[in-house]
Amino acid sequence: MKLAAPLANFRQPLLIAIAIAVSCGCGGREYETAEVEGIVTINGRPGDGIRIEYAPDGSQGGKGPSSTAETDDQGRFQLQFYDGNVGSMQRGAAVGWHRIVVTDQRLAGSATGRDLKMRLPAEYMSIGSTSLKREVVSGKQSHEITIP
Repeated sequence: MKLAAPLANFRQPLLIAIAIAVSCGCGGREYETAEVEGIVTINGRPGDGIRIEYAPDGSQGGKGPSSTAETDDQGRFQLQFYDGNVGSMQRGAAVGWHRIVVTDQRLAGSATGRDLKMRLPAEYMSIGSTSLKREVVSGKQSHEITIP
């Protein structure tokens, strides 16, 4: 019986440690992710040099980090997000509804932007005004973003 008393002294701290580990989630995500690729078209043509941000729409239950991508010369993109659990960028986006913000990277590469024609309506460049929305569902998927 002398062994039971010392073990009893460790039982309560051990249970507390387990409860803390479970409540912290041990580094797990609180959201599901899915791979998302796609294409951006502007006036029916591939939208090259466009930065895309999928921001989870909290008003529709969206949660998780934003995902971003830049389109290639054919307007194709593949979303990525920063995963703090592993400390690096990962493919995909959080499952759920997102507001989509698009910006023209040609403007960022121009000293003044004066000689560049605006390819994107201003409403799509801000999370507060964009009307572009998409739902990311489980599994790999392809999204087409059409900009008139």
